[in-house]
Amino acid sequence: MPELNLVEKLWQIVKYEWLNLFDVMDFKAFEAEVIRVFEQVGQKYMISAQFQISVGVLPQVAESLL
Repeated sequence: MPELNLVEKLWQIVKYEWLNLFDVMDFKAFEAEVIRVFEQVGQKYMISAQFQISVGVLPQVAESLL
């Protein structure tokens, strides 16, 4: 498998762990669900230290993202 960039790794976490796609029936609902998740990153949804290590984010940079 090719190495994923930062955005692709983040999208995998969002897609497989944070999105609730069971109630999404159309594009508008999907868009609303994605917006809901990204508005809550750093509050309800946290980026783990493992993710930060796997993408090579320095600790001080990672803290500024949260």
